[in-house]
Amino acid sequence: MRFLVIFIVSALVFGCSDQPVNTSMQEVEAEISDEQLQLHNNSVADIYYFVVEQDMAAKINWEPRSQDENRIQSGDTKLVSLSEVMEYEAGDTVIIYFWTSEDPESDQIKNILVE
Repeated sequence: MRFLVIFIVSALVFGCSDQPVNTSMQEVEAEISDEQLQLHNNSVADIYYFVVEQDMAAKINWEPRSQDENRIQSGDTKLVSLSEVMEYEAGDTVIIYFWTSEDPESDQIKNILVE
């Protein structure tokens, strides 16, 4: 009984931190520089991505495709020419959608915005 009480108290003390793990790093980081979009995969899994200009995203229907050309391995960085992003003009905001499974459900697709 005494062991159980110590175990429960220890779990509460050490298991309940008010600091989330890895707060300084996002799963995917992106930056626009020199007419290129730099995507860095900080996650432990490979990701797949789709990049679209923000206003265009409201006008198109798309579905996630998980292929080698839109995959970034864990820890790797990929450069995407902004000329490949439909309707992109300097100063526009792009949306980067990303997911980890080859056939993701809609709630598994995350996104970030980059200006």
